[in-house]
Amino acid sequence: MHNSTGGAELGAELEVSVAQRRAQTLVQLAGEIDLSTMDQLHECLGMVHGDVTVDLGRVTFMGSMGISTLIGAMRRLAEEGSEFHLRNPQPAIRRVFALLGLSDLIDE
Repeated sequence: MHNSTGGAELGAELEVSVAQRRAQTLVQLAGEIDLSTMDQLHECLGMVHGDVTVDLGRVTFMGSMGISTLIGAMRRLAEEGSEFHLRNPQPAIRRVFALLGLSDLIDE
């Protein structure tokens, strides 16, 4: 399991936890995904392979760059023949996905 926190420049923090079980990877995120933490998310998602589930249950804010990073990871993994799932977003995060017409990316 890997844990990291970043984004100190602008005061935002993102905690990332990655656990792997066989071909399935669980990425748990907590905190804010914004310009100051996006590189951390991008780096994390760039290192995962196989089927990936991202748990958004403790994400309190997600900017457009965070959504773009998630979509980029989803596309890359699909090209590799893997699955990418988002689950458990807070209501405010779920609403952002709905407003963008991306609700179908969230597993119920």
